Amino acid sequence: MTCPTPTPLDAAQELRQQSRRYLRFLLGWGLLCVIVAFAHGAVTGSLPAKFWAFRCASDGYSPDHYLGYCADAGYGSYEHQALYYPSEPAVVPHLKAAQVLFLGNSRAKIVFSTNSLIERFKAAGLAFYNLTFAGEFDTFPMAIIERFDLRPKVVVVNTDYFFYGQVQVFARPILSGDREPEIESRLKKFMQDRHVALCRDPKSALGGILCEDQPSQYRDIRNGAVTYVNWPNQDQNDIQPGAEFPEKQYPYFRQQAEAFRDKLRDRGSRLVLTYVPASGVVPEVAARLAKDLNIPLVMPQVEGLKTYDSHHLHPHSAERWAAAFMDLFIPFYQGN
Repeated sequence: MTCPTPTPLDAAQELRQQSRRYLRFLLGWGLLCVIVAFAHGAVTGSLPAKFWAFRCASDGYSPDHYLGYCADAGYGSYEHQALYYPSEPAVVPHLKAAQVLFLGNSRAKIVFSTNSLIERFKAAGLAFYNLTFAGEFDTFPMAIIERFDLRPKVVVVNTDYFFYGQVQVFARPILSGDREPEIESRLKKFMQDRHVALCRDPKSALGGILCEDQPSQYRDIRNGAVTYVNWPNQDQNDIQPGAEFPEKQYPYFRQQAEAFRDKLRDRGSRLVLTYVPASGVVPEVAARLAKDLNIPLVMPQVEGLKTYDSHHLHPHSAERWAAAFMDLFIPFYQGN
């Protein structure tokens, strides 16, 4: 019995089969490498879009609260996107209903989220919205005001580093019209549901592996108030005196503040200035702007305030300052 002699056609067919097996091998390993690289990028925050929520503390979720910020590179800030696009559309009716808007940076974010302030507004039957953003200036909040045609009666601004005519790093790509932040916002909203399912379920097998408790901030859809979870705010430090008055920069601050006031005035809103105490901040800027531009100033004097990091009021001091602020603000509001 003789073996059949391979033909050129058989050899070509065998070569094609080997090529297919080799190609499947390459594609399989290639896909695995892509998945691993993508997962690594999501976890470490090296992807263009930041949406990995699983290392963030998960204790702040409720039907009225979303994860606005997490001190982890894989997630970062969501609040700019949530309020601008808005990827949290339920905020819009509350923004429009607010009679008082609060604007400013992270120092303002803390004091205008206190129970002292919330309860006083509730008792007065007034709606407010905390539209503050960490490190943010005047341009982005004005963009939100114009985007949703907000017309509150009063807009309270913490003058600390506010009237700069600039935008912070999280706001810049949003206002530039880049699509990437909008896509990222959808991913973050999607991941928040997964975050709850995975990290708040004691039966979750992956929860103990993936979930952590990085410091996080949850924002209330109804009024913008922030709940701080695992935030390192327990140290207490004295407030240090502010720097010298910025004479060279002041004319620019005044110009920006005047333009901001006029934009609000055109919308039927009144600008009110304040100053949240912190080390190194110059309260005289608020006082001088108020005097030069004839803008109301509500600036309580509270003794013995403490910060937890020199830059932000300790929670107890924030409550005391907010209570003193409301003692002055409510009569002002009701009398105007």
